[in-house]
Amino acid sequence: MNNKGEEMNSKVSNRRGERGAVRFLAMGAGIAALLVTGCGTATGSPGGSSTASSSPVPTVASPTPTPTARPASSSFQALVQYNFPDTAVASGTTVRLYSSDTGVAQVVLIFPADSGGAQFIPDNRIAFISGISWLDSSDLSGGTRREELNLNPDSTVGASWIGAYDWSQNGTLAYLAVNEVGGTTITTKLVIRPAMGTAVTVALVDTGVSAVWGNSVAFAPDGNSVLLVDDLSGFTPGRTTGQSSVQVRGLDGTLRFAAPWDGKAATMPSDAVWGTDGRVYFWDSQGVSVADPSTGLTRTLLPGVRWYDPSVSPDGRYIVFAVRDEQGLPTLELLDTATGNVVPGFGISAASHATFVSDNVIWYHQEPACSGDGCTRTGWSTEPTGQTTQVLDPLLSFDLSTHSAGSVGMAGVVTDSRVLTAG
Repeated sequence: MNNKGEEMNSKVSNRRGERGAVRFLAMGAGIAALLVTGCGTATGSPGGSSTASSSPVPTVASPTPTPTARPASSSFQALVQYNFPDTAVASGTTVRLYSSDTGVAQVVLIFPADSGGAQFIPDNRIAFISGISWLDSSDLSGGTRREELNLNPDSTVGASWIGAYDWSQNGTLAYLAVNEVGGTTITTKLVIRPAMGTAVTVALVDTGVSAVWGNSVAFAPDGNSVLLVDDLSGFTPGRTTGQSSVQVRGLDGTLRFAAPWDGKAATMPSDAVWGTDGRVYFWDSQGVSVADPSTGLTRTLLPGVRWYDPSVSPDGRYIVFAVRDEQGLPTLELLDTATGNVVPGFGISAASHATFVSDNVIWYHQEPACSGDGCTRTGWSTEPTGQTTQVLDPLLSFDLSTHSAGSVGMAGVVTDSRVLTAG
């Protein structure tokens, strides 16, 4: 276990622990945490799906999902993080490296609970945030560790921490450096550090303490720009006029695109992801929208639909996402990016937090309604208006090429995945 975690500032550590799990969101391939709170207006499933089920086998809506016929699933690797129920610093977090070629999920990293966000990075390594202020990496076996970034080189632990990060394939690192001032104010800077040369720093709008938990950064497929998202309502309109929560910035820090926003917390753009064609898909007050950052042209694809945790297939053909009904119960739906429409008949009830791990395979969690003893603080739970639901630990799988569902055979959160090329 890394000793850095033992030195963490207790104030920061306790605040993160109160949320029940480390919340590293959508880094790189659309990473999602399992602790979310339903926000915005609940919207029914655009594809129509069956009633939620609490059975361990996922309930798939009728008729059978009918996406376009696809070839056999690609080989892939996935990183799965598991936080033990006791989230004290003394407890552990594990990261497994799963290979679809072997079906083996080997534990490669073990570190303090207040760490995580593992992702694949260039030179075939795994990076992870260690002790909130350090970014380390290891080889695929978990050995030969090295320090990639230290926000507190003078050992003033807790003064700064890493809010989110991503690595481009050419070795450029982008991260959010978060700093607490006076115990009440949070300041955030976006830093873009090339493999060689001088880093660029962009000071972002000061936010309240809660705002840092929704931060994410992700490089465009071509690596030439960064998508910045801050989807929590820690802002106030008077301090954020003209500062959209969904931005695209060039490698020199210049603002290339900002999602339209009226400055109201309830309509703050959020849940944004890159498409493989360089377009950005996100939620705003109009529904699910898509924008071309090069022209600024934005159009609404799914009017009135509130989506959560979108994840793009590696080939860019589909985006899987969750919607919630009036009671807060989730359903997974599938957007065909070629047509801009939801795939007819696709709908997985009582399911959420889905991630594409290959062109055809989706991993997700079941999230049925619960009551009484079923809603104790075991696992992860959310409490949308009018209904209590619980995100269950076991990872489930759905294959678009065979229309088959089943269990992955392990628990945890998918923090990153990558398709393996042949040869």
